[in-house]
Amino acid sequence: MLRFDQYYDAHSKEIFQFIYFLVGQKETAEDLTQDTFVKALKNNKAFRGDAQVKTWLVTIARNTVYDYYRRKRLTSFSRC
Repeated sequence: MLRFDQYYDAHSKEIFQFIYFLVGQKETAEDLTQDTFVKALKNNKAFRGDAQVKTWLVTIARNTVYDYYRRKRLTSFSRC
């Protein structure tokens, strides 16, 4: 298993680009990229090795973006 800093160095740029493609805002993509790697660090024992680390990180990133949009939508509804 790679150390956290190793897979951050190896994959952070690609994860950021993936998230940026989904959200279209640099600052939001930076925040969500950081959130993705924090979640990966907290849940690294859940990585079974069935897939590549990059695939696992992309899945976490995708779910992080989905969570972001859910929170954003809930905030919009509560303002009405």
